[in-house]
Amino acid sequence: NENQPSQGLWDFKLQKMWEIENAGDNVLVQVQAMKVDNKGNLYVLERKHSKFFVFSPEGKYLYSFGKQGEGPGEFKFAFDFFLVKDFIIVPDQGKIHYFKTNGEYVKSLNPGFMMFPREFIDENRFILVQDQEDEKKTSEKVEVYDLSTGKRFTLAEVTAEKALTASQSSGDDTDESDIGLFALGREFSDD
Repeated sequence: NENQPSQGLWDFKLQKMWEIENAGDNVLVQVQAMKVDNKGNLYVLERKHSKFFVFSPEGKYLYSFGKQGEGPGEFKFAFDFFLVKDFIIVPDQGKIHYFKTNGEYVKSLNPGFMMFPREFIDENRFILVQDQEDEKKTSEKVEVYDLSTGKRFTLAEVTAEKALTASQSSGDDTDESDIGLFALGREFSDD
């Protein structure tokens, strides 16, 4: 193409839409997660301060809430959050914290196990993926957990069986490149 792109030249000009000048008295240092609600407000989970910062659609700082700790509504290590209806739901090392979108603390739940929700269906149910492995196979269960009942059910399970190679069957040492994986899917079981 003789040093010319076949679709012509593009001229990109950067244009500032808006900027965050400040977040109250804080400076955003370690942004862990960001989400936008249906009104266009931006919610930023900042890890260094263990706080949420909320900005208007125009980028104006509105308010912040949260802090590090182990008390009600305090975070040990919040890694993500979910906007569900009028709630901000925050998984945090064995707990799930609920806040109203204005930052008001509502409650904390302890489901009794370490969980990493992938998505909330509603304020009581979330999807999680559980990994299990033994010497012959690995599997991932896609489950729905209901916080109101403490019950879970399996949506799908994907099992990968480790294939034996000639070197494994003869007792030789192998590395991971010698193991093949075969995926078998099983959907909508409730066991």
